[in-house]
Amino acid sequence: MTYAEAWNKIVGYYEKYGTDLEEKIQTVWEDSVFSAILNYNTTEIDAQRAMQMGSTKKADIVVRKDGKDVVVVELKRHTESVLGKGQDQLFSYLNQLKSVDIGILVCNKLYVYDFDFTKQNAENAENRLEIPFERDNPDGAKFVELFSKENFNAQNIYEPSPWRYDFSRFCTKNDCRPFEMESYSRYRN
Repeated sequence: MTYAEAWNKIVGYYEKYGTDLEEKIQTVWEDSVFSAILNYNTTEIDAQRAMQMGSTKKADIVVRKDGKDVVVVELKRHTESVLGKGQDQLFSYLNQLKSVDIGILVCNKLYVYDFDFTKQNAENAENRLEIPFERDNPDGAKFVELFSKENFNAQNIYEPSPWRYDFSRFCTKNDCRPFEMESYSRYRN
């Protein structure tokens, strides 16, 4: 399956289950997305990890690779926007773990965050990539490529090149705002 076909499968799950309860969305992302599409095995998908934050909260998914936590995922119904509680929950889990700086929020779009523990949440909220759940979206195909188990390397997400996203190139010293990924399709061939 190509990365584009894999992304289209994810969009199909989004369309089919997006308004279901979060428990169903959780199962779809564990079994169908991270396991079947991105090829992580069940020991690398840490679902509902308990975290102590005053009271015990549970991170929806913590993805592990080579025995290390690499990505925290917060899942919401697809009718919710990034401005909902999902972003705050994701940041709380990232702050708690301290060893993971990549967060994914799945809601009305797929958001990928480059989280910096030294910054306030408002600054971290601005440093994100937005990927709309649209069929044949080259940014979605790139997400599948970069986050699949066989390709995943956190450095690939940060190093600038035509095939990688560089979060910092969209920010100047005093101006960093939300942006959508540029399509990488123009760099093919």
